[in-house]
Order: sequence, then structure tokens, then C-alpha cells
Amino acid sequence: MTKHKLIEILKKLLKTDTELNFLTELSDEDLQTLVACVRSSLDNKE
Repeated sequence: MTKHKLIEILKKLLKTDTELNFLTELSDEDLQTLVACVRSSLDNKE
């Protein structure tokens, strides 16, 4: 999955239109980990 697609997923999870392109500086692995952590955190709150 591309970094831009992962960032779009994060934007949807966070329900934000804020520009998050600075996250492209993360490695692919770190960005995937961030998405997984945010998704897990949100799943646990529901």
C-alpha cells in the first residue's frame, strides 16, 4: 500500500481534513504501524 493511501486511511480514521503529508517522511513500516495503532485504539473505544 502506498504512503499516500495510508495517509488517506489515517485521515478517515481521525475524521480530519488536516494536511498530514509530513507523515510521508516516515518509513513504510512505521506508517503502517501508526495506522494499525490508531485503528486499534479507535476499535477499543467503541
